[in-house]
Formats: sequence, C-alpha cells, structure tokens
Amino acid sequence: MGIFKLEPKDNAWHNQIFPKYIEWWYLDAMTFSNDFFSGSFALWGNLHRPESCVVRSDFVFTFSDGRVVDFGKKINLADFHASTDGCCVQMEYDSFQNLGNRFLLHLEQGRETILDISLIPECSGFGYYYEFDSGKGEYFYWIVPVPKGVIRGQIQYMGQIYTFKGVGYHDHNWASINLSEKFNAWIWGRYLAVDMGIIFTSVESDQETLFQGMAIIEQGVTANEYLYLKFDQKKPILRIENTPVGWSLLITEPGVRLEMDIVKKILVFERGNARDYQRFMSNSRGWLSIGGVEYKLNGSLIHEFKSLSTKEWGKS
Repeated sequence: MGIFKLEPKDNAWHNQIFPKYIEWWYLDAMTFSNDFFSGSFALWGNLHRPESCVVRSDFVFTFSDGRVVDFGKKINLADFHASTDGCCVQMEYDSFQNLGNRFLLHLEQGRETILDISLIPECSGFGYYYEFDSGKGEYFYWIVPVPKGVIRGQIQYMGQIYTFKGVGYHDHNWASINLSEKFNAWIWGRYLAVDMGIIFTSVESDQETLFQGMAIIEQGVTANEYLYLKFDQKKPILRIENTPVGWSLLITEPGVRLEMDIVKKILVFERGNARDYQRFMSNSRGWLSIGGVEYKLNGSLIHEFKSLSTKEWGKS
C-alpha cells in the first residue's frame, strides 16, 4: 500500500517488541566534487532481551581521490537513544535529527575525524507498507522522507577540514520480522542529478514479486506533484539484467518509458560472506520519456542488491 503523506512519527523510532524486529535510518549523498557518502543507523533483535540486539552504524565517506573514511561502529543497546515522536536518533556521540526544515547528521570517529551534514528536502516524501500476514502481525515499512534534497557539510580528517555541497537522499525502514525469511532478493537505486531524481525498487519472495515502485522528481517539483509516483504488487513495472560491464534497467508503463545502461564504477559497501548485500556507485546513461517529454540521463547512480537465492542480480 502506497503512503503519499508522511507524518513526523513515520520517521521516529518505532520501538517494536518482536523477536526479530529490525529498524534503520539510511542516508546517502553525492557531492559536486564527486565525493560519495552512504550508510545507516540500525538496530535489530528482541528489545526484551538486550543481549540479543545488534546496534550499529555503517556510514562511509569516500573522497573523489579514493580515500575512504569509515565511521562504522557497534554499540550497546544502552547507548542507543531515539524519540518515538519524530526523527531524533543518538548513538553514543553520533546523531541524526530533524530540526525545522532540515535533517542534521553528526558522526565522530575519535576526536580528529568528524563529519557534519545538513540535508534540506526539495520535495515531499512518500512510502510503502507491505503486510505479509495480518494475523501474525508480520509487516514491512519503507518510507522516504527525503527523496531528493540539498546537502551541505564538512568533514574533518587528517588535520584538514573539507567543505562540500551536493544532492542527497534519506529513507527509513522497519519490520516486525527477519526480512531474510520473507525477501528472497531486492534491488533499490536512485539517480539524483541537479535537475532530475529517479528512485526505483523491486522486492522479491521465493515465488513472486512482492512489490515494485518508482518515483520521478523534476527540479522545482514540490508537495506531491511528482512527475510519476507508483507502486505495483501485481504487474512488474521494471526489469534489471546483467550486462558485460554492469546492468541495464528498463521501466515501461503507459506514458512512461525509461532505458538506462549502468556501468559499475565502485563497490562502496558489502556485507556477508556470500556477498549477498552490495551497494554500488555507478555511471549511468539513458533516456526517460514521460507525458510526451523526453529527458536525457547521464550521471551517477547509487544502487544496491540483496540476493538470498540463485537470482543474483548483483553478482559480478
């Protein structure tokens, strides 16, 4: 079910008491100087059994020259604090909060490595709710408070302070179950240029496509006036396939067609011995036709693959 109007509580901590509960707040950004940043605050486990919970940050900042600053860490549940009314998350000295019209992220890795980012949304958010079994209370939420936003920030690293500007994204996810037991695979990605934003996702079970979604945002578009925003549980609206150099993405809908070639640039994050979760920064080129208007696409794409079967979209 699509969610087309978000409330502050949607981006708060949901503090769910389920044996396999999981929740995370994700951000990424591409700066105008070609630096890249992505990661999340996350926790999962049974909150009635603190020793079973995992609380971690996996943020990474990658300079355009290839230098990598890893802000990742694990902490005790007792050092995690968050509001249940709005977005305000604290993990030891790290924090993410919504103040007025902006989101503020602060990360520290020791006293001499510090990152501060301000993210201001350019359009309203949206989300999706999927119910696996209402009788068992099994569900998953994916909300996007910042589909496209302006980022400004600075990083203090190796005795130097670097400032930057760019384009950013933020989403928030939570579920009452172990997603690996319900999701066989997923793809997610976003193309964020100064004048255009495209977000897409596809989630699969063992037997079928659970849901797909796509949002297209043009520069200057505000409120819910997206060029295109749709979710579909029955008819796939996008297809992604392996190519010798990366992948190809095709989206076809009445009045909408997108074709994009994706050339893998760098693997920025992976988790699991089987490489079952990978996040890439890639170069993309293609075109979008919508409502009789055609747009050329040529820029960077941030995307990820999660595969728990032989359907390895992200396999390289």
